[in-house]
Amino acid sequence: IYPLSLHDALPISSAKIAGYDGIVALGSQRSSTGAVERCAFLIPELNHRFVGTGDLFASLLLAHFDKSNHVLCPALRQVLVTMNRIATYSAENDSGDGELRLIDCQDMIAREDDKDTPIQSIPLN
Repeated sequence: IYPLSLHDALPISSAKIAGYDGIVALGSQRSSTGAVERCAFLIPELNHRFVGTGDLFASLLLAHFDKSNHVLCPALRQVLVTMNRIATYSAENDSGDGELRLIDCQDMIAREDDKDTPIQSIPLN
């Protein structure tokens, strides 16, 4: 389907890594020239469990990967920004069912800026 597809990219949505206060997301992508781009992002950890976060992550990643002309790192960042907004809102408005409030968050899903986000880029050596 894509000239450069997700099989050339490896996103890791969440990992606990010593020395970081939060969750780390990692991405690595090999271009058609063989060059490798890597990225890492620090995400604040919410003390909450939700149903459907993996499905949301996968859906958002496919959409943003397409919008970013198949470049993983900016797509991954936008996914994390959007997911953080949705998870934060859902945690603040949870009725005890652990459901993401996706209908309430439609404007957050459509929003493509990263203003006012706690998502931080982590330099890689």
